[in-house]
Amino acid sequence: MKKRIALITLALVFGLFCTTLTWAGNGNGKGLGMKDGSMLDQDLSNTTTITGTVFSSGVAGSGLTIDEGDGEFITVYGMGPLSYWDSLKVAKPTVGEEVEIEALDVTFSDGSIRLIAVSLTIGETFIPLRTDDGRPAWRGLNKKGQGSGNNDGSGGRGNGSCDGTGACPLTAN
Repeated sequence: MKKRIALITLALVFGLFCTTLTWAGNGNGKGLGMKDGSMLDQDLSNTTTITGTVFSSGVAGSGLTIDEGDGEFITVYGMGPLSYWDSLKVAKPTVGEEVEIEALDVTFSDGSIRLIAVSLTIGETFIPLRTDDGRPAWRGLNKKGQGSGNNDGSGGRGNGSCDGTGACPLTAN
């Protein structure tokens, strides 16, 4: 009897597990809801330019808030992980720095709209944040060695850009 109850319980748990996976959708939504974090269904040529001073740069995922100087503050998301910036030998923007960001308005499945960065320029340094097909420029960084940056050990601001192919020439855009 105990064996039968154990088998029935195991079958119910397994069934519930399989049903949950089916309902989850496995990240096959639109836009940034996609499992790989890409924006494959977005028109990357229709960006908005945001220029101003970094007002705040919080923890990962909280976005970068820019003071445009006219009393308007805009938060832009999608700056990528520190490992991407480290691979380019470029420091992420800090409070007080002047930046120019190309970003897209992206509507999420819950109806919320956020500005997602496509590229960022600090001084003469251009940093691509999305590839031409909308994928994050840092995707596969740890697997492929993508984003080699300037390997001269200089660190600091650098003057690098990465085209998402694994080669990061030291030219400004």
